[in-house]
Amino acid sequence: IGSLSRYFPYRYDVIPNGIDDRHFSPDADPIPELRDGKLNILFLGRFDPRNGLGTMLEAFATVRREWGPEVRLVVVGDGPLRSYYQKRLPADIADDVHWAGRVNWRRPSYYTTADVHCTPCQRASFGMVLLEAMSCGRPVVASRISGFQLLMEHGRQGLLIPGAENARRFAEGLLYLLDRPAERARMGREGRRTAVTRYSWSRVAAQLEAYYL
Repeated sequence: IGSLSRYFPYRYDVIPNGIDDRHFSPDADPIPELRDGKLNILFLGRFDPRNGLGTMLEAFATVRREWGPEVRLVVVGDGPLRSYYQKRLPADIADDVHWAGRVNWRRPSYYTTADVHCTPCQRASFGMVLLEAMSCGRPVVASRISGFQLLMEHGRQGLLIPGAENARRFAEGLLYLLDRPAERARMGREGRRTAVTRYSWSRVAAQLEAYYL
């Protein structure tokens, strides 16, 4: 709205995107082979440079070296740049990154497998992956960009990190949450509550219906 209102100074009614909170649910079965006692950080998105996978890999390298071998990065997504990103991984942490490939219907299972969802995205109008993670009851570490600030509050559903390409800051945010299981659980509950009460399809459909009537 901020980018439009200067050119079109009208009153706007904003109806957000919605989510199937029954499908994207904390009750989704996790991926068995990834529930081996390690903490899982999840990145989910297209391998588009704007989505920040390069920053994610750099941040994870710092986390892995400071935290130790009991943490893993799970990358869900695919694209022509896959081999490019895989070659950027330092050899000593390459085995701690799980490349899941493209996933559609089973995405909730990857969210519930994760202890933290991280997205260092540079530009987004809304942030569906954040909403999916929140609906699955998982805390989020995300870029402090306008599209994400519409969805979540820093310190409530997760952490908003200034500087989408600042891998060190993302690593610090991830380490903060990895060290605090109670905080992760609290933020996950807040995210689920936000998704259900504000973005569930039943609520959004009611808003759409009321707007057109």
